[in-house]
Amino acid sequence: MSNELMTAAICWEIGAKISVEFAYHAKDLFYFCPEASCLAEVVPAKINNAFFRALGSHAPGCANEKKKTTESPVPTTPISRKSTVPPLPIPSHLGPIAMARKGTRPSEAQMHDLALRSRLAPLHHPGTFQEVVNAWCSMDGVSARQSHPLHIASQPQTYFDAFSPLSHVSKEGALNSDRKILYGHASVSDYNHSFYVTTKTRFKVGEKVLPIKIRVRSSDVLYPYLKDGQEVMLFLHGLIPALDKYIEIQPTDAYSGMLITLRDFSSLAP
Repeated sequence: MSNELMTAAICWEIGAKISVEFAYHAKDLFYFCPEASCLAEVVPAKINNAFFRALGSHAPGCANEKKKTTESPVPTTPISRKSTVPPLPIPSHLGPIAMARKGTRPSEAQMHDLALRSRLAPLHHPGTFQEVVNAWCSMDGVSARQSHPLHIASQPQTYFDAFSPLSHVSKEGALNSDRKILYGHASVSDYNHSFYVTTKTRFKVGEKVLPIKIRVRSSDVLYPYLKDGQEVMLFLHGLIPALDKYIEIQPTDAYSGMLITLRDFSSLAP
């Protein structure tokens, strides 16, 4: 078959073009070819990498039609092929993607309409907090962040809008990260078998002006990668406790909490 695996399809329940990485973990949904002249029903499968395969066949001429295998000019000698491993998609949603509809299968007219509406729309792919921050850190400048969509709590934004510097938040006077990912410079200090990650930015709390100071205990997974005097970038999303001498961040799922990178946005861990 063709080296180009089909890695995007339309999901009827979500009402959008989605990634095969998502579909492979949601196999009970209805997927079809995004080509309006085809609309073949497809299902997620995996050999080495995940891909969509048609239950029957694609329409003749469809870009996702299975190509015939090229025969080798020398008998019994297979033609060497470079395997194409597509890059992981950039998350378009922080957390699970909401379903637009449930229930009955679509008619051909409904599929055709959705295929046309989805033709130029960006790919939908859910991501964890770690995956979203990794994507933001790897983007090349403001223009890239402005061009990639990111939904947080059903609110459509871009990667540029969704990430807010702590210095801006401090001026606004409200430390709120339920629909934003907050980030800023911080330093690490060692005290009594714990590390404390302290932001450069300070916030007015009553009569006091305090930084965000987060305690990282020796049992925390981040602990082995921190060191005294280290300069880092801190990312926060979700509930932030009321500021005091120090706070502790306990994420309830993979979509919130605290992440730390080095100052240049490279990974903290080796």
